[in-house]
Amino acid sequence: MYPLKPYRKQFSLLLFVGAFLMSACQKKEIAASSSGKEKSQEITCACETADALPDIPGERVYVKDAAGNVKLSFLKKNNVYVSGDMIFNQGQFDYLTKYFRHPLKESNPLSMHPSPLAMQKAALIKSQGSPNGRAPRKDSSIFSRTGIARIGYLWPNRTVYYTINGSLPAQARVSMAITHWQNQTNIIFVPRTNQANYIEFVWDPLVCASPIGMQGGRQPIYLADGCGVGQVIHEIGHAIGFFHEQSRSDRDNFVTINFNNIQEDRVNNYQTYTQTGDPGFELRTFDFNSVMLYSSGDFAKVPGTAVMLRLDGSWIVGQRDGLSTGDVETYNYMYNPSITAVVKYTKTRDDYDWNTGSSAVEGHSTIYFYTDNTRSTPLALTHPLKLTVQDLDTKNFVYWTIPAGVSSFNLGETWEYQVYDYGNLTYYSAGGGWVYPGVGYHYFWEQL
Repeated sequence: MYPLKPYRKQFSLLLFVGAFLMSACQKKEIAASSSGKEKSQEITCACETADALPDIPGERVYVKDAAGNVKLSFLKKNNVYVSGDMIFNQGQFDYLTKYFRHPLKESNPLSMHPSPLAMQKAALIKSQGSPNGRAPRKDSSIFSRTGIARIGYLWPNRTVYYTINGSLPAQARVSMAITHWQNQTNIIFVPRTNQANYIEFVWDPLVCASPIGMQGGRQPIYLADGCGVGQVIHEIGHAIGFFHEQSRSDRDNFVTINFNNIQEDRVNNYQTYTQTGDPGFELRTFDFNSVMLYSSGDFAKVPGTAVMLRLDGSWIVGQRDGLSTGDVETYNYMYNPSITAVVKYTKTRDDYDWNTGSSAVEGHSTIYFYTDNTRSTPLALTHPLKLTVQDLDTKNFVYWTIPAGVSSFNLGETWEYQVYDYGNLTYYSAGGGWVYPGVGYHYFWEQL
């Protein structure tokens, strides 16, 4: 019977993160001198100029939305899908195809309250079966579709298990990058013994790349010979759940992108996480010092020209020296959330017909925010918070944005109406939404 206590399987919407995108290392390490002039140091990694699997012919395939519009472009080579230096397996490609037909949406929590018509239907539930001849819903299970909820897990207990493949040259760069992450954050890297989920640092002739977030099982971080410590820091960032900084949904408020100057198979690298179908969100303002940010000329069709510029037209320097203050803040938001969110649910109706199995259940929820898990000190949000929510009508996962400045928020009503006729479900309706665990908050649920 519905509403049910929220499903407890842990998942997260990754901050600057998505589940499947693979990221390139930078061809140049660029740093700003004290005089403000830029200097660049060439390295031998051809990550931004070479395709993965270059000697294998490919078939051009596209990911389209429900209207038939092309959203992503790939070369299918053998059993993988290649977009520049990004490599997707069949499952990841299938996910993207399904996502663009049923995209993750952001909605207003108050827009999901039951309508007067829904309430009228509830009044008819016992006596008239399916109102207005509405066809019965065949699948009444809220958990029948997992979809977006399976994307990009954070590493449990802030612990990443790893191995270094024996054929990888210059293994000290991995150790130095790991040391940097451990010095700047409280993440722990532990050499793997028999753990099921782990990273393996492996050699690749061309690319420096990583999947985003914990994928489950073995997941490689590919390192070409010329990819230095800074690039390894960058790729580890992806592996623990970071997007590129230019993938923020609000990036157009800070930079301009010349899509006409991007190499065809690199366009995906400049799309926002909402454009690529990945769940994510951003903190505060754009971080031009982030180790996850590209330089202006990366992936340009014409070498030496800009793909991405600041709004004032100035060049962007994508540093690979180490984590910025903003990068550390992003990490802490994901792995050390300071917000405790408690959803308190009150059931206001619970009718059940033991003869037919028909039922009508209604309730409402309010979310409260606290400074810690003791829930003793209320917390007023200092910035908007995106909650991961399942729409009970469509069964899709959506974002609900809670505004800054509040310590509690009315999430509205939830309802489920079922009519059975001799064991056959003849009418089903559900609405409202359940909050799920997500990034940026500790989650608890209570029924009052």
